[in-house]
Amino acid sequence: MGNENSGGPKRTHSEQPGAIEEPPRRVAPDYVDRILQYEWADALVSAPPETAEINWVPGHVGSSWGRVAPDVWSTIRVQGYDPHFRHYPTHERFEHGEFEFELCFPLVTDGASGTTPPEQIQSTLRERLDDYLSNGQPGPSWESASVVTESQEVLWRATYQYESCDSVGYTNTLRQAIEDHEWMVELVHEVVEEVASN
Repeated sequence: MGNENSGGPKRTHSEQPGAIEEPPRRVAPDYVDRILQYEWADALVSAPPETAEINWVPGHVGSSWGRVAPDVWSTIRVQGYDPHFRHYPTHERFEHGEFEFELCFPLVTDGASGTTPPEQIQSTLRERLDDYLSNGQPGPSWESASVVTESQEVLWRATYQYESCDSVGYTNTLRQAIEDHEWMVELVHEVVEEVASN
């Protein structure tokens, strides 16, 4: 009868008449590679996050992962460490509206090295981040957040959702993630100074 095999969205008998199963949104893979992996940085510069007098510097543009760091962390970089936040503008995550925001603490890759082993700083940062979660501090808008222990350089991961295949949604989520993690800027400074002075 009628439209039973039309190939359009289908409704089950238990659903209300208005409930229709929508097919997943799709985007051409080269859109992510040629546009999204570049435009997030421009969007961040033209409409910066609303954080207290912190300038955010984008980096690693045009790749499957991007980096963002507050310019005040340049003093830590001079000491041989490279703290930054990382996000992943990839095709698969873009199609699913999945966003991950990570705090990373590697060594600087230009041969400089800090006087304090990075493992001591990383361990102390993980403890402080775990304390934050244990004290029931609410995540302003993330879906979930956790301390990462399976990677030496990645210390923290927060996940967000946005409308799939929506580049404005992606950059708005990036901006929101930065605002949600503003409190980590001072925390990283405190831990580096504390561990270095011991």
